[in-house]
Amino acid sequence: MDVVSDTILIIMREKRFLFLELLIIVGVTAFLVSAFFVLEDPKGKFAGSRNDRRWTDVSLILDAVSKYTENNNGEIPSGIDESPVTLQIIGSRSFGCGIKCKEINGEEACLDLSGSLVDGYIKSIPFDPLSVSEDFTKYYINRLSDGRIELGACEGEAGARIMVVR
Repeated sequence: MDVVSDTILIIMREKRFLFLELLIIVGVTAFLVSAFFVLEDPKGKFAGSRNDRRWTDVSLILDAVSKYTENNNGEIPSGIDESPVTLQIIGSRSFGCGIKCKEINGEEACLDLSGSLVDGYIKSIPFDPLSVSEDFTKYYINRLSDGRIELGACEGEAGARIMVVR
């Protein structure tokens, strides 16, 4: 009888050892697979994530402009010019906004929409993920010749062109 119980104990010890080995192999494999996905293309994944945020930001600002226009009998927020050949960079700077977007230079002074839109239509003016603050958002607004509003990001990454027209 002692021989049988000793044999059972040896088999159970071997099964435990095999189970522990299996756990280690599964853990190491899971670690290697997750490391592969992280290291595969982190720049591309981060750029894609920032572009997603730009799409969201541009849509939020344009929604706020549209709501403002609806609530004010078709009047757009003050400061948006009527020229389709000029762009206005959204922000609160009084100079330094003359960057090129869509192959068009922006006006030197930023367009501050916070007075028109913040609190009533949007919590705060969003800004580009690679920008520092809302004083220079790197988002532009343009009134087209047919009266529609175009809003976009000046610096989409990985060749992305981010713009919404309404």
